[in-house]
Amino acid sequence: MNKLIELSLLLPVFIPFVISGLLFFNSEYGNRSKRLLSIFMFNIALLFAGLYILFFKYYNLYAAILSFHVLQLFLVFPGIYIYVKMLIDNNYSFKFYYKHFYPIIIIIPTAVVFYFLIDSNERYMFVTELRYRAEWSNWAMVFLYFVRIINIVIIIFQFVFYWFITNKLLRKYTVEINNIFSNTEGISLNGVKVLNNTLFIGSLSCMGFYAFNPIKIFENGLFLLIALGIISVAIFLLGIIGLRQKMLPQDIIVEEEIEPVVEEIDNDIDLYKKLLKYFDTNKPYLNAELRIENLVLELSTNRTHLSNAINKFSGKNFNQFVNDYRIGESKIMIANKNRKVSSEEIGMAVGFGSVRTFERNFKNIEGVSVGEYVKSVSL
Repeated sequence: MNKLIELSLLLPVFIPFVISGLLFFNSEYGNRSKRLLSIFMFNIALLFAGLYILFFKYYNLYAAILSFHVLQLFLVFPGIYIYVKMLIDNNYSFKFYYKHFYPIIIIIPTAVVFYFLIDSNERYMFVTELRYRAEWSNWAMVFLYFVRIINIVIIIFQFVFYWFITNKLLRKYTVEINNIFSNTEGISLNGVKVLNNTLFIGSLSCMGFYAFNPIKIFENGLFLLIALGIISVAIFLLGIIGLRQKMLPQDIIVEEEIEPVVEEIDNDIDLYKKLLKYFDTNKPYLNAELRIENLVLELSTNRTHLSNAINKFSGKNFNQFVNDYRIGESKIMIANKNRKVSSEEIGMAVGFGSVRTFERNFKNIEGVSVGEYVKSVSL
C-alpha cells in the first residue's frame, strides 16, 4: 500500500511540473491565460511535493516550508478562476487580481510566530502532534492551533466559493457563445467545467487529509489514494486542455451594440419575420463561420435586439436556431442524393464545423442517428 501511496503522491508532482514547462514554452505570443495556467500547474506541483514530504514524515523539512505550503493551498482555486476569466477575456487586468488573495494576509503573523517565536523542537512538535490538538500551556502553540483551524475554514470556503463562481462564469460564457456563434466547436469550455467539478471533489478530499489525516485515524491509505487519483487525472486533463486551447474570441462577454445601418426595427415580430425571409432566400447558415454580427448589418438592427427576437419567437438560442436550418438542409440533401454521400460531406456542405458536431445535432433534433435516417428514407 505504501508504494501505491508514494506513486499516487508523486504523480501530482511530476504531471503538473512537466505540463507547466510545456505550457510556458508553447504559449503563443500574447496568450496570457496559457502562461497563467503554467504558473498554476507549477504551484500545484509544489503543493503536492509538500504533501509528499508531510506524508513520508520528513517533519523537519516540512516545518521549514509550512507557511509556504499553506500559501500554495490559498492559491489553488483563485488560480483556476483567474485562468478561466483570462481565457475568456485576455485583456482582464492584473489590477483586479489582488482582491482574490486577501486571505494570504493571515500567513504573515502566523509565519512570524512559527519561525521566530518558537524553537525548532516546538516547530517539530506542532507539525507532528499539535496541529491536531492545542497545547494550552503555550500561548504560541494555542495561537498556531487556532490559526490552523481558521486556515482550514478559509480554504474550504475558497473551494466552495470559487467552484461556484467559476461554474457561473462558464455558464454565462456558454450562453453568450450560443447567442453569437453558429458553430461553437473549438471555443466551448464544457471540458473545463467538468474538470472544475472534478478538481472540487478531489481538492475537498485532499483537504480532508490535510485537516484530519484519515490515515492516522483509520490506519488506511485508501482514502488518500482515491483523492489523489481523482485529482491527478483532473490535473492531467486540465493541462492537456490548456495545451490544446487556442486564444478565444475576445468580443464575447462584452456586449457591443452595432448601430443600425439603414433603419431601426422596433417590432420584434417584424424583425423575426425579416430574419426568416433572409434565411429562406440567402441560406446564410451554409457558412460555417456565420456569426450573429453577420446578420445584424444585413437586417439593420443590433446584436441584443436580434438575439432577443430569436429567443422570444423560436424558443431557441442563435446556435440552435441556425443548426435547425442546417439539419433541415441536410435532410433535403439525403432525400435528393444522386450518389452515396458521407456524413462528413453532408455536414460540411450544410455549414457544420465537423462531422461529430453534425451527427450530434442531427441526433438531438431528429431523435435518430444520421445512418438510421438514411436507411429510413431508402426504404
